[in-house]
Amino acid sequence: MSLLFQSKVTMNFIRRLFCIFTTLSVTLAVTLAAHTEHIALDERYALEVEDPYHRHISLLLPAHTIWQQAWRTIHPEFWTFLEREQNRLQSDTPALYDPSYHMLWLDREQRAAYKITLQQAAHDKTIFVHTPHSLLADGKWMYIALNSDFYVARERKHQVHHISLSGGEHVTMAGTMKVKNGQLATISFISGHYRPTILQAINFLHCLDKQGLDFSGIKMSYCIVKGQMTIKQTVSLEEFLNLDTNPSADQEIELETQPFMMPYEEFLVALPQMKINKAELFLTEEGRLYAASRKIPSAHPSCAFLGSCARKASIKLTGTQIHKIMFPTHIDQIGEIEHIKRFVEHLILHDIDVDKINFRVIEHHEKVMVSAQDILNA
Repeated sequence: MSLLFQSKVTMNFIRRLFCIFTTLSVTLAVTLAAHTEHIALDERYALEVEDPYHRHISLLLPAHTIWQQAWRTIHPEFWTFLEREQNRLQSDTPALYDPSYHMLWLDREQRAAYKITLQQAAHDKTIFVHTPHSLLADGKWMYIALNSDFYVARERKHQVHHISLSGGEHVTMAGTMKVKNGQLATISFISGHYRPTILQAINFLHCLDKQGLDFSGIKMSYCIVKGQMTIKQTVSLEEFLNLDTNPSADQEIELETQPFMMPYEEFLVALPQMKINKAELFLTEEGRLYAASRKIPSAHPSCAFLGSCARKASIKLTGTQIHKIMFPTHIDQIGEIEHIKRFVEHLILHDIDVDKINFRVIEHHEKVMVSAQDILNA
C-alpha cells in the first residue's frame, strides 16, 4: 500500500472506516467486492431497463408524461401506448422510433469483449490492457467496475452509457477515466445512472491501490452541490481523501452530475467555474429567468417547479457573454411570436445586451437568424 494511502486513511477516516478496513487483506489478491457495497441503478432510469429497445430516458420520459396525463385509461400499459400511438407520437419525437437511438445493451457474455485488466509494466508502472498484447487506447473512457473486473466503452449520447455496460445490474463503481499510454491520468466517479457516494469512492480507490495501481499524478473529479449550484471539481488524490464524508447541510458533495438549474443571477456568478459554451434559459410565467448548464427535456423533474407555461431557449456563450439564442418553437404558430417578444423583453430587464446577440427562430420549417429589433418590431 502506498504511503499516501496509509497516512491519509489513518488520519482522516480510521474511525469511520474501521469496521470496513479491518476486513481488508494485505495481499494483492483481495477483490473489490470485499470492500465496496454494490451500487444500485438510480430508480429514475428504470424505464430504460423495462424498455424492449432500451432507449434513453430523455427520449422515453416526455412520452411517459403524455401517457400518464392523457392516455393511461385508454392504454393501461405504457409500452402498448408507444406501439399503438406511434403515428401520433412520431411527428414530435422521431428519435423515439429511430433504431439508431436504441442503446447498446450487453449481457454477461457480451460484456467480456469490453473487459480490461491492470498489468505491471516497466519502472513499476501499472497499465490498462484489453488483452495481454493490446494497450488500452488513449483518451476518455466510460467505465464500470463489477467486483474486481473493469469494463470500458466510449460514451455515445443516447446509444452507449454506463447502463449499456452493466445491463442495469448493480455495480461496484461507475464513472469516466482518461488514459495516456495505457496509464490512468484522470478518474471520475460521476455517473447519471449510478450515484456513488464519497465513502464508496474512497473504498474503491483503496482497493485499486491494493491491486497495485500507481496513483502518481492522477486527478480525481467530483461535483459539489450548493443550493441550486453544481460545480465540477478536479483535485489530487490527497485532496480527495480529505473530503468530508459527512458534509454540512448547506454544501452537499455528490459524485454525480445531473441536469440542474438556478436563477440567472446565480448562473452568472458560477459561469466562470463551469467552463461551458452552451446552456439553456427558462422564463417562467411570472417573469423569473432561470438557467441550466446542460440540456434538460421539458418533461424532466428538474423543470417541474418552473410551471407548465415556462418558455425555453438554448444559448451559446463566449466566455460569460451570450452571443446566440435559439428558440425551439415555430414563430408561425398562433401566439408564438408574442411569447418570443416577451422573452426578449425580459432579457432586457435582466440587463442582457440583446443588440449583441444573434437570435435563431424557426419560420415555415426553416431556421432564420434575426436581431432583437426584428423580433420586437414583428
